[in-house]
Amino acid sequence: MALVSEIEAAHALVLEDVIVRFGRVTAVDGVSFAVRRGEFVAIIGPSGAGKSTLLRAINRLAPVSSGRILAEGRDVTRLRGRALYRWRSQAGMIFQQFNLVPRLDALTNVLTGRLNGLPFWRSWTGAFSFRDQLEAMALLEELGLVDKAFVRVEHLSGGQQQRVAIARALMQRPSLMLADEPTASLDPRNARLVMETLRMINRRRGITTLVNLHNVEFAREFADRIVALRAGRKVFDGAPQALDQRLAAELYLGDESEAEQERMPLVVSA
Repeated sequence: MALVSEIEAAHALVLEDVIVRFGRVTAVDGVSFAVRRGEFVAIIGPSGAGKSTLLRAINRLAPVSSGRILAEGRDVTRLRGRALYRWRSQAGMIFQQFNLVPRLDALTNVLTGRLNGLPFWRSWTGAFSFRDQLEAMALLEELGLVDKAFVRVEHLSGGQQQRVAIARALMQRPSLMLADEPTASLDPRNARLVMETLRMINRRRGITTLVNLHNVEFAREFADRIVALRAGRKVFDGAPQALDQRLAAELYLGDESEAEQERMPLVVSA
């Protein structure tokens, strides 16, 4: 127990044998790893590997069938009610499809990140304080979008919309950032810009960051560490330079149905 306590105290996030099942389908199959405070971790793997389910399990959008997820030593799998609501506000979530309100301007979309921290009457009326508005404008400026503050997001490019979504997540003042395939809907130029933005935020603010990616080269370039999944199982956990071309090719060999059948035994730890 002493060793477990030391691990819990030293890490921002600890996953212990996490399993997520949907009926007869096991989407995440006994995944364990720990994430240091301020670390930037890329989670890679083929479609159907369980990457998105794992991130959703961390912020409790997907139910955890068994195992534990510890954040700063607190078991978030046991949280209910207000405590769960607070945890979700601490774990900023960035989605592939942005999840913005198209008819609202960029500033208002960013401000919605504060709704979970407002009293009920203010969140219901959408009444944001002047301080909140200044903070939202500062975030847009930091992400190079202050000139788009009053532009409806449906008129912004995909890369600009994703940066608005990042600013909205930051408006929650999170201790953890979770990004689910944030570059999948973007062209190469905007994809790189979004990754540079996430890395900048991680370095400048020290926010622990987990990013799901299909792009192995982005994982190698931007992450401190790579965790790879296949058929719901962890098959690699180590430094980016330890994931060589052979391992990367083997990871993506075949489609997800084949991966489910094979349950490849490739396990690497560096």
